Amino acid sequence: MAPATLRAYRSDLGSFALYWREKMGDRPVASADRSALRPFLARLGERDWRRATLLRKYEALWSFFRFLQRKGISPQIATEGLVRPKPERRVPGFLNEGEVARLLTPREAGRRKGGALRASRDAALLELLYSSGLRAEEISSLTVASLDPWEGSVRVFGKGSRERLVPVGESALSRLRVYLQQRGIDLLTGVGGGASVPLFAGLNGKRMDVRTVRRAVESAGRAAGLARVYPHLLRHSFATHLLDRGCDLRSVQEMLGHKNLSTTQIYTHVTTDRLRRVYEKAHPRA
Repeated sequence: MAPATLRAYRSDLGSFALYWREKMGDRPVASADRSALRPFLARLGERDWRRATLLRKYEALWSFFRFLQRKGISPQIATEGLVRPKPERRVPGFLNEGEVARLLTPREAGRRKGGALRASRDAALLELLYSSGLRAEEISSLTVASLDPWEGSVRVFGKGSRERLVPVGESALSRLRVYLQQRGIDLLTGVGGGASVPLFAGLNGKRMDVRTVRRAVESAGRAAGLARVYPHLLRHSFATHLLDRGCDLRSVQEMLGHKNLSTTQIYTHVTTDRLRRVYEKAHPRA
């Protein structure tokens, strides 16, 4: 489980613990049953949570009571029989290819100290996000050794620490070579790099954290005249454009690092134009 998910679950269960103490006093939580939990779930439903947040809070509670039953602390799973909200299958937003081209067009370096290095870094960052469909957390954790310029791939540790190799396009490799060269690192020979050297760094040489990755992408989006661009939007665009150009769903699943194919299937919205082209090409009486 990802550290961010663990932190969220801890917070969710902390809120439940406060509620339980307020309403139930010294009653052991292991004695909870459906009637004791319904008011808490009703309170959750009254808040204006995002659907994904609400689902996570439910899952935290369900997991907790399954754990109590599995360890023999509780004779029953208190949440059994309670109804959970259904996941919302929203079609992910994405940039079209023209918008991606605008976003990836290099910007002039600012006059601030380190402006040229920052501009080079952000250009490489954007190219790699779109080229390989990485999550912000994944790209933040990369080291110079994660890249294999000869094979044109990057080794990524995704959710649940699952490892995968993802192709990297020549445009991204080219930008990365320029950026790393400015930091005194030769991508092809590895001189100056290694497993301890972050691939993307601030001017102080420290690893570029997730928040800074997001800020860099948002800033590039504004400079390109695009409304609300964020790292996951480039991931959505990566998947959509691959499918739109005929890539099979299973390959996209592997590149995205999805555990289940059903997660990847949300991208099969592709575009009506492509569906029409496929239909006209494949159907004998189209």
